[in-house]
Amino acid sequence: MYISQRGDLQPVTVEWLQPVPWQLWATLKFPYRAAQDSARHKFDEMANSIERSIRSRLCYVYAAEQRDRSGVVGVPLHIHAAFASLKTLTPQLVAGMWIGGVGRRDSVASDLARVEPYDPSKDGLAYIVKQIGYAD
Repeated sequence: MYISQRGDLQPVTVEWLQPVPWQLWATLKFPYRAAQDSARHKFDEMANSIERSIRSRLCYVYAAEQRDRSGVVGVPLHIHAAFASLKTLTPQLVAGMWIGGVGRRDSVASDLARVEPYDPSKDGLAYIVKQIGYAD
């Protein structure tokens, strides 16, 4: 398939990901200023911990984001993600693994991890891949 422009990637990617039975949607934040490599490492650690906890593979798609709604870089790095598994995933499990992994256990609910059941009507996949093609 030929994709003529960067903007063409978003709908094609969303279409490719839609058949997955996504269970959870998350926005994950850091209690400190995180670099892209550090964010990727923390997310991978969390995913591995979840897999060990549920004793099953975890399917996910995520994007680390630093741009505001207008596309300007400058907001603190955070992650948007969708999760699926053959086992049931709970928001508490994902939020707990994230909060424990970024090193702040006294976080209040939704302070660092907002995790909720995935709602396909909210276009979460499009939101995750909205910046596909940007170098960062």
